[in-house]
Amino acid sequence: MVRRFGIRVLQGKVVIKNATRSSYIKFCCVDTSNKRYNKNVLNRSLKVKELKVEVKKIKERCGAKLQVGDCFYIRGKGRLEIPQGKTVCIYALSSLLPFLMLKQREEDSQDDWVPTIEELSCPDEKGVVFKISVI
Repeated sequence: MVRRFGIRVLQGKVVIKNATRSSYIKFCCVDTSNKRYNKNVLNRSLKVKELKVEVKKIKERCGAKLQVGDCFYIRGKGRLEIPQGKTVCIYALSSLLPFLMLKQREEDSQDDWVPTIEELSCPDEKGVVFKISVI
């Protein structure tokens, strides 16, 4: 069964409409009327680190046929760059993305644990270990 979603902005809030149930789900609350706040958010988010995510080791198997040394890059504000002829496992990518967004932050506090993490694993316990480095 294919589920279809529609994204709309209603009264300054972004909502996703599930077409199969025709119910609205609040996706993100963004007050579009406060231009001063929006300007501050944009200015704050301009400085991000660029990351390289590389396959460090394969424990037993990889369903996506990744090999040691394969890599992809997170550049700028949400740009995924994959070298020509290479692929990325969408399951591994979906588990890595929340952490990668944190790792891109420019400002790190002293008690922040994110800069200390350099390796992450894919959701398959017998799968791939990725090395994340700032470039």
